[in-house]
Amino acid sequence: MRAKFLLLLILFLTFIYLFSSTVFAQIPFLSHKGFVAVLSDLHYPYRSNITDTLFKKLLELKPSYVFLTGDLTEMGSDVEFSKLWKAISVLDKSGIKYRYTLGNHDVRWSDIFRKSKRLSNVPYEFFQETVDKLLFIGIDTSVPFQQVGHIGNEQLKWVENTLKSAGVEKKIPIILCHHPFGGPSNYTDDGWKLMNMLLEYRVPLVLYGHGHSYSYAGNYNGTWFQMIGAAKDGYMTIVSWDEAALHIWRYSLEFDKFELLKSVSLIPEAIEKNLSPSIENKDGKISISANPSKYNRIKAISNGKILLERTLKDTSKTSFEIGNVTTDLGINFLSLYGYSKGYTIHRFYTLKSAINTDAKLKLIWSYELQEAIYSKPIEVDGGIIVADYSGTVLFLQDGKETWKMKIGPVFANIVSESDSGTSFFIGDIDGNMYVIETKTGKILKKIKLNEPIYTISNGKSTLLVGAGRFGYVIRKSDLQIIAKHDLKGLVQSEAYFENGVYYQTSWGGGIYIIAEDGRLTDRIDTGSGYYTAGACKPAVIDEWLFYTTTGSKVVGVNLKDKTKKWEAGNITVGYSSVEKFKDFIFVSSLGGTVYKFDKNGKLVWKANTGSPISFSSPRVLSDNHLIIGTNSGEIALIDITTGSFSKYFAGPSYVTHVVPTSNPGTFIVAFADGSVKMIRIGST
Repeated sequence: MRAKFLLLLILFLTFIYLFSSTVFAQIPFLSHKGFVAVLSDLHYPYRSNITDTLFKKLLELKPSYVFLTGDLTEMGSDVEFSKLWKAISVLDKSGIKYRYTLGNHDVRWSDIFRKSKRLSNVPYEFFQETVDKLLFIGIDTSVPFQQVGHIGNEQLKWVENTLKSAGVEKKIPIILCHHPFGGPSNYTDDGWKLMNMLLEYRVPLVLYGHGHSYSYAGNYNGTWFQMIGAAKDGYMTIVSWDEAALHIWRYSLEFDKFELLKSVSLIPEAIEKNLSPSIENKDGKISISANPSKYNRIKAISNGKILLERTLKDTSKTSFEIGNVTTDLGINFLSLYGYSKGYTIHRFYTLKSAINTDAKLKLIWSYELQEAIYSKPIEVDGGIIVADYSGTVLFLQDGKETWKMKIGPVFANIVSESDSGTSFFIGDIDGNMYVIETKTGKILKKIKLNEPIYTISNGKSTLLVGAGRFGYVIRKSDLQIIAKHDLKGLVQSEAYFENGVYYQTSWGGGIYIIAEDGRLTDRIDTGSGYYTAGACKPAVIDEWLFYTTTGSKVVGVNLKDKTKKWEAGNITVGYSSVEKFKDFIFVSSLGGTVYKFDKNGKLVWKANTGSPISFSSPRVLSDNHLIIGTNSGEIALIDITTGSFSKYFAGPSYVTHVVPTSNPGTFIVAFADGSVKMIRIGST
């Protein structure tokens, strides 16, 4: 009997050993101190069967936390989000906690404003979550209506304060976000500020998505950067940890296995951070110091142009001087790389510099606001009205603040009440619509709409206000609502107004023709889904309506019978409004090419600026010049007849708007970093 019992015990223990060995072979991090799962780019409900299977896998694994890093849905609709929350409820029911940030697909076409949290009145969808000794910091890089990423000044302050607290509390911070912000990949304009921050605080790991790939990784500024694959393609990422290291695992649904990508030591690595310039404004010289025993190679880039690239292994020099460094508008955005064995240091500086006296554009004044300027500024009553994403509204005269006030976050453009400009209209994403006296900032009238206000178009006696998916016709004199029309999708862009008629695009797939008396008189079909004219302000020449679509087309349509006059395809112009000048129209592509067509569809010229453009559209500055801003912080000054152009670096941020003023050759430039500048052609 005893022998039989011992035999059964041995068989049982053998089974347990073999079973455990198999489980640990399949899930190799179960012996670690803890683990979390990170999913990016779900694009729900596209390929939902794959994502649902990953959710089931999470139920088996039971991670301490699940983090979702944006592009949760395909187009950000309520229907899609409802389906996602229903699918992810299996985690709730099993007691598995999750947090999320947003991606461009969640906010790019959504008429619902998705950001639920605020930092100093600026909307974000961020988080911080402590798991064991790790602090997971989720950063919101999404920008409403845009594909590109932006972190924002207030969120950067929050990140720095969170990193400081983590150091005091001896927590190990890990940064999660959707858009790559630096290191091996970058889809932001202000990620460089966070890159500099990483040199001051110990952050062992950054995970980001957007690229649907694990191909981009590396050690930058003492942090391991890893792009992660898309959940819709069957991938999820596991971060496990023990006392010595973090371990990054790739899980593939296709092969049902975990692959170790990288183990990141939790013991801080000694890296050389001494890579700093000095600049002499007088003669435009820059000196760069670098330790040749620590760096194999250095590179310096100023305003997008390489100034210096030097191998250090055969030199004992520690300082390199670059002479005659001048800039067009007095701004030198310097990017320095130091390449060492096993890591790269990437440090950024904004420096004042000697001005190129031969530059055609001259800076008149500059002013810094709290946050990004997505709202188009307006020249009115001898000054400039400008509003930022924090809801700060300013009246500037000669670049100096006359008054300042606070409302809800502002995205919509600002509209003057009349030619005299004694008052103006402004709306916020909380649905508040204001009439404000220009000279004093006094609120004269106010109404509340049920939806976020995204755009305001100026008629003679009325306004057409785009709020959510609706177009409100509102009487100027008393802010009475004359009509409300469901435009079947996000109303993002200004309407074109002419002869008492608004031509309003929407992401519902049409251009809606609305009379000032509130009647919806017609609709012109422009496509569906992604491929519509939703991001475009159209234009009319004679009986022809011209618009762009995200299906890479410029289209001319006869307003009488709605037949297409012409169509130009295979140019990525979908985020450009149409600017008309005499019998010509101008549009721009996401890749940075500006096109001039005559009204019959003949291409007159195209000018490739060499920089991406997603916020700004071409604007006629004079009979001789066209202007446009780029995502690289440049102003392109284009000859309106020939298409020849010059580029001028204006700031280290996306140019969101260029607005010609009544003063010949003078224009306003607004940026995503909150700066606004007055620039003109010619001498100061």
